[in-house]
Amino acid sequence: MIVGRDTSSDIVVPDRSVSRRHCQVQLRDGGVELVDLDSANGLFTGGRLQKRVLLREGEQCNLGTARLQVRRTSTNHTGMIPIGGLLDGLMSPPSSESHLGSEVDRAFPPLVKPISSRSANESSSDSLMSSSPGQRSKYAELERDRLAILIETGKSLGQSTDLEQLLNRIMDHLFEILPVCRAVIALTDDGEHFSARCVRPEADSEEMSNIASQSILKQVVSTQEGIIIEDAALDQKLRSNQSIVFSNIRAAVCAPILANNRALGAIYADYPGRARLYTHADLDFLTAFASIAAVSLENARMMRALRNDERLKRDLEIAAEIQLGILPDEEFEFEGLEIDWAYWPCQQVGGDFYDVIKLSGGRIAVLLGDVSGKSVPAALYMARTLSFLRAVVNDSCTPGEAMTRTNHLLGDSSERVLFATTFLMIIDLKERQLTWSNAGHNPVLIRDPETGVFQTLDAHGLPLGIDSDFVYQTQTTQLPSGSYITLYTDGMTEARDRSGLEFGIEKVKTLVQEHLQHSVAQTTKAMIKAIEVHTLGSPYRRDDVAILNIRVL
Repeated sequence: MIVGRDTSSDIVVPDRSVSRRHCQVQLRDGGVELVDLDSANGLFTGGRLQKRVLLREGEQCNLGTARLQVRRTSTNHTGMIPIGGLLDGLMSPPSSESHLGSEVDRAFPPLVKPISSRSANESSSDSLMSSSPGQRSKYAELERDRLAILIETGKSLGQSTDLEQLLNRIMDHLFEILPVCRAVIALTDDGEHFSARCVRPEADSEEMSNIASQSILKQVVSTQEGIIIEDAALDQKLRSNQSIVFSNIRAAVCAPILANNRALGAIYADYPGRARLYTHADLDFLTAFASIAAVSLENARMMRALRNDERLKRDLEIAAEIQLGILPDEEFEFEGLEIDWAYWPCQQVGGDFYDVIKLSGGRIAVLLGDVSGKSVPAALYMARTLSFLRAVVNDSCTPGEAMTRTNHLLGDSSERVLFATTFLMIIDLKERQLTWSNAGHNPVLIRDPETGVFQTLDAHGLPLGIDSDFVYQTQTTQLPSGSYITLYTDGMTEARDRSGLEFGIEKVKTLVQEHLQHSVAQTTKAMIKAIEVHTLGSPYRRDDVAILNIRVL
């Protein structure tokens, strides 16, 4: 069984800190064995990176920010414990609303439209028109009054484009046109989960909000037809539902809110203690009223979306200016090194960052990182991370010490919603030595000038911002003249073509090999061009791309 971020995995974990194919899970005597599949962030238990770990009941392991815990469930008929029953904590638990909805569905099965003394398909007008002339005259007068009310309602609702104000106006009119004691307007995006956006009276808000998760609304929305509950106390299906009994609901009516053949939600009204209060004429009237309300609600939603888009556009423009002011935009010129960089955000602002800092004694600090997430939150977190790194990188500290200090600052001041994979190295040109620390970032490539073999500087620590107490180590490697170093973010290697094939690290190596006789600037341009060609026409969303190429002279 494979655990990973890719949708083809047996257990899908939609978390950026989890690799596409992170680990393999196997059932072993007395526990579960996890085998790392060369993931970016590895398997961490007890603060240590593991390639293979056996977890017993109650023990846990971190996969980036995701946490896996072993727990025992009841055995099946074969006496074997299913692996799925031993894994807990990989996916977020369902919300209380969705849980409540599923519980209610079991206790509150779908309703059918009631069959009274006339069939459900027989309209109230058919019944009345077969009655006496006096009854027909009374019905015609009622229809004229209700038509006038609907016209006035349409005019009133059309004057408001504020969603909250509009919902309250709809509720005001509802109490004017029908005998209603309590009501709720519930909206939905998927037809399954409802949000009680307006409730009357407010004192019954919690009780009426529970109705917004019940199957009566799901039925109305899915069938796009209204229903009447004539007497819930006499309905065996409804009597089994505790909320119906406790609320003393007898008569109720519910109609869908439809716009362009799409259900936006439903209007529900009831009258505790009263049975057989609503007629089919009332349902027809409520359905027409809901249709008028739907037009105004859709307009209000569109206006809110437009205002949000305009506000977001302004925020993005400001964030882009801030980001451009933080990231270096000049060419890096250092004696003994040839350096070039490229940054290609997938949106107006992104979370990738980089910098080159001159230290004393002919030493150069180089860093590159990638913040989880997109847009403004990622850009702001990137700005904090880069600012902290710049503040702690100095002449006396090692890369591991600088990472540990930065991680502590991020851990103490953030809510850990975001994190940053980061690679930091210090090049000592006098000693021809490279010291480095990798916080969950992609392997950095170093090409040996003598053998042409690529060495990879892999991750040995968690991404910054996950565990504020984590201590990062410093690694050392030799750096002879002619060495070629390539740093990149996963937006490069994980870029996918039309068929879903990733760009991959081997193509990066090939591009370096093919451009050894060219400048590093030409190599960087060739890499960006190759990614453009690879992703041309691809339906897959592209991530930010940051590249740093360095040649040791």
